[in-house]
Amino acid sequence: MNISRKSPEVVFDAFAENYDAVQRENLGVLGNDLNVFAHYKVQLTAELLASPPKMILEFGCGIGRNLPFFRQLFPRAMLHCCDISDASLQKAKEIIPDLVCFNSSSPETLTPFFETFDLVFLAGVLHHISFHERQIWINALATTLKPGGSMVIFEHNPWNPVTRHLVSTCPFDEGVLLVRPQDILKFLHQNELETSRVRYTLLFPWRHSVFVAVENFLNRIPLGGQYCILAEKPLHV
Repeated sequence: MNISRKSPEVVFDAFAENYDAVQRENLGVLGNDLNVFAHYKVQLTAELLASPPKMILEFGCGIGRNLPFFRQLFPRAMLHCCDISDASLQKAKEIIPDLVCFNSSSPETLTPFFETFDLVFLAGVLHHISFHERQIWINALATTLKPGGSMVIFEHNPWNPVTRHLVSTCPFDEGVLLVRPQDILKFLHQNELETSRVRYTLLFPWRHSVFVAVENFLNRIPLGGQYCILAEKPLHV
């Protein structure tokens, strides 16, 4: 992975204690409640899935901001998470004590989890992985899905000017290359995963029902700050 000249584990270990504060400062008035953005991603994931997952992996969990919402919406699921930053994993473990954590220093760390998970979830992770390694990681993650399992990927929309500005000014996004949805779709199809259409989200930072309704109506248009892709592993594979 390549975020800047520093190794990514060094970068994210350094930000583990003040990750939220740095992100709030970067987002300005949009970052008053960061949990709103975490909740919307997990809620949308729940709406996209055909059935509740029993085994969940959040790949690139960071300090664990999404995890309480997975526990809330999927209370019977066993939660797993991985990250390259041990300091971030420790923070995640403090939020969910019974969490199964492991360091994802290389794709081989996923080998023991062959066909283990009903859901693999990635939120804002792929743009931190170098262009040439993204396919390798998607390949490895696809092997961890059970037949019938789902992978849900959220990424920053590279065509949204506000998103591009926020990424360019964020300290832990220094040097990243945003990911085009067509590249992710290509990687998923190469693993014989069936994908939904790209859904664009976060057209508005406010989660009021009126704004959400408008956003849902316009989610085919590449205007939102992020986008979401649902991929499913066929039962016959």
